[in-house]
Amino acid sequence: MISGLPRVIVKVQDDTVAVIKMLIAKKSYEEIAQATGLDLKVIVGIKEIFESD
Repeated sequence: MISGLPRVIVKVQDDTVAVIKMLIAKKSYEEIAQATGLDLKVIVGIKEIFESD
């Protein structure tokens, strides 16, 4: 279980970076969801965290 943790962390980081790049590129939530395979709720959550202080 612990051995898989680093892979999960890397995946979360990669997904977060991909979403932020697409948000900066003015992609719609639907386009981001389709490109990343992430749920819209996850994308909105990443956006909210990215824009918070």
